[in-house]
Amino acid sequence: MRSRRRGHDETSRAQIAPRSDHKPRRTPATGTVPGVRLFFAGDEMSRGERWVVIDVETTGFSPGRDRIIEIGAVAGVGGAVTGEFHTLIDPQRPIPYGARRVHGISDAMVRGQPVAEAVLPRFHAFVGSAVLVCHNADFDLRFLRHELGRCGLDLPNSHQCTLRLCRACLPHLPNHRLETVARHLLADLSEVRLHRALDDARLTAKVWLAIARSEQSRKGTNR
Repeated sequence: MRSRRRGHDETSRAQIAPRSDHKPRRTPATGTVPGVRLFFAGDEMSRGERWVVIDVETTGFSPGRDRIIEIGAVAGVGGAVTGEFHTLIDPQRPIPYGARRVHGISDAMVRGQPVAEAVLPRFHAFVGSAVLVCHNADFDLRFLRHELGRCGLDLPNSHQCTLRLCRACLPHLPNHRLETVARHLLADLSEVRLHRALDDARLTAKVWLAIARSEQSRKGTNR
């Protein structure tokens, strides 16, 4: 369960590092995991491929039983962020205490917010055909595909899981939770609200592209 205020789209001018499509070779700081395909700054990004980093907060762990209550997304082309999407969603049911303890989203915060059927077509249009990036993509995409399916929409986009990516590239870390990886790569998280959808999406984008920058630099020194 992961999960912000009132729904809105906004544009960000933050500049962050590029990526390339490459499986890392083993080095003292880098490992490999079979089946992990790395999208890094290189041919794809130089062609201007659009990407969208996504995070969701939910009422629980089961897409068939639980609902999404917050979506945060950061879009970009190359190494530049070009836009953001954020909304709270009224699940039209109480949010369990266990979920509230994780993300801090209360029933009062979602009361009066748009329902999923009103939000998801707009989110679907924002994503378009972009490559999707999530930290634990299995969780986020299972929920999104289930919720979109209820609206008659699909999500066939290719995707990158930064959890698997971090396990491959940073095997020496004690765990690969987003907070752990971000503290290792970025250090200062003082202004980040963890377990809120837009903040986590922004953080995931920075982690993903920081690894891209590191991998691109390593490739350059190995040439």
